[in-house]
Amino acid sequence: MPDAVTFVDCGAMIGGRFVGGNGSLISRDTIRRAEEPRQVLLRHEPEESR
Repeated sequence: MPDAVTFVDCGAMIGGRFVGGNGSLISRDTIRRAEEPRQVLLRHEPEESR
């Protein structure tokens, strides 16, 4: 889910074209909450794989 929210918010370069990035419809609270699982996973990821 965090990647999907980030894609909608920021967009991405795919196949040489910029797609997504219409994030003005996403609240900052939604983005913050979507980032919480990513932060939890990063805290538990071994140092050598970062």
